[in-house]
Amino acid sequence: RPSVFLKPCYFVIGIVVSVSGLMAHEPGEGLRQNPSATLRVLPPAPQTAASAVTDGLWTTLPYLMPINPIHCSLLRTGKVLIISGSENNPPEHDAGEYYAAVWDPASGTFAVQNLLWDLFCNGMAALPDGRFLVVGGSAAVAPPYGEFRATVFDPTTEKFTQVQSMAHGRWYATVTELSDGGLMAFSGLTEQGYTGQPGEDTRGVHNQNVEIYHVATGWSPEYEAPWVPPLYPHLHLLPNGNVFYSGETVSSSIFNPFTQTWTLNV
Repeated sequence: RPSVFLKPCYFVIGIVVSVSGLMAHEPGEGLRQNPSATLRVLPPAPQTAASAVTDGLWTTLPYLMPINPIHCSLLRTGKVLIISGSENNPPEHDAGEYYAAVWDPASGTFAVQNLLWDLFCNGMAALPDGRFLVVGGSAAVAPPYGEFRATVFDPTTEKFTQVQSMAHGRWYATVTELSDGGLMAFSGLTEQGYTGQPGEDTRGVHNQNVEIYHVATGWSPEYEAPWVPPLYPHLHLLPNGNVFYSGETVSSSIFNPFTQTWTLNV
């Protein structure tokens, strides 16, 4: 299992490749290169001596994670919520072995717990009160089918509480906090699996509907998008309250949560 790292700050020493040599791909597929394209590798920019005080310092801790850290979030308590689910392992999924853990970096301890369903490839974001809404996951693996249930994690009790389910499944969904404190769920594979429709992902149907969750009222009706999003779409809340979709496709779009409408190809 992977080692644990701490990183107080970010700095970048990178290799740049020409975008024209790359092909679009879904999350988890790794980098795909166009075989007919030529990659141009640029040397890294000259670096000055780094300072641990101003630039941060990587530290390899002397212990490993007890579960695979698929999805992690920093809690208001300073601890870290880790969700593995079945780790996309069919025997674990079939046996109902779905795990999450709370890591305390100060003490180096982990509290592992079982989950009610497989939260592998969930969508997750913080509610205004510091709890986390976790949606979807894997109703099945190999091939994946989207889970429609949702749960809320409370950092105070360190427990999950199941809440109202979504209308349809989501596997690899994105959850984004909105300006009014609601959480917007978008994309993810549904529970239908592969249906063979033209233009469909070979793994299944992408959920084109936006759903918005509020603590007081639960899930909104579905708001269908006039386009098919990729899995784990890159969504960003704008200062005016709209949501900007930046990728991974070549065109961008904007969702207005107040009118539930999309502006495409912005």
